[in-house]
Amino acid sequence: MIWLVKRRVHINRFLIPEDLYRRDIYIEYFQKLIEQTGYLLLNLDCRLVQLKDDTLIEIANVCLNLESLNLAYCFYITDFSMLVISDKCPALKFLDMARNNRVTSDAVIKIAERCQALKSLNLYRCHSITDESIMCIADNCPDLNSLDLSECRNITDISIIRLAQKCPALKMLNLYECDITDKAIECVADNCPKLRSLVLDGCIDITDLSIIRLAQKCPALEMLNLRDCDITELSILMIADNCRALQHFYILKGDDMTDSSYLWIKRFISNQITVNLNMRYTISQPYSSSA
Repeated sequence: MIWLVKRRVHINRFLIPEDLYRRDIYIEYFQKLIEQTGYLLLNLDCRLVQLKDDTLIEIANVCLNLESLNLAYCFYITDFSMLVISDKCPALKFLDMARNNRVTSDAVIKIAERCQALKSLNLYRCHSITDESIMCIADNCPDLNSLDLSECRNITDISIIRLAQKCPALKMLNLYECDITDKAIECVADNCPKLRSLVLDGCIDITDLSIIRLAQKCPALEMLNLRDCDITELSILMIADNCRALQHFYILKGDDMTDSSYLWIKRFISNQITVNLNMRYTISQPYSSSA
């Protein structure tokens, strides 16, 4: 179930469920992978494959030129193998560790120090991640343009402010249910003019103060999620007037918002956007961050 195309290897993740947990099957796959690709391997996608540390270490010791590694939903991976990855694969640019709850800030700090070309990092539901590791990412990875910290509830203003100051190339930032306030988003607005996608769903301390500045400073926004933020009609009108590239806008209608604010969105953002006052969100067309 392994194939090599332009030095990109995919592990077939459409195995029957019981096969996903049969260690003998994926060990055999990875042995073949290492034999066939070795140092030529640039991209490895093994999301949902239930790797363990020993297998990942074996790969790291051979595949020294990896630029992209997807370990999303590999629940058994720990700091032990990720520390080896950071040492052996310093060329990493794209790393996805979504739902790797056994990975801690220690591993992320080491990755930041060794993999300084990193451009995209996904830490969705990595609950052990703290401000210290994100500040280390900010200090060492200036080309970072995509960061997903959704449901990393230990993340606060201090690391997001450092991130905004040190990573002005940021285009995508997901802070779903992070413990942040207006201070962090004001700093993002002031320092990240290329921002195209921002998720603040569940950030209940975000108010008009930062969203108005965001609308003024980040006109390239294409996707903005403000569900559960404490904003009023003022933010909506400012977004409508400034963010003309907006394609996706997610919001909960508050009691103090009038229908006129939604009509402003429809009129001034795009004739392709749809505004439904009875839905929790509005969607126009599929969002792409590839540009």
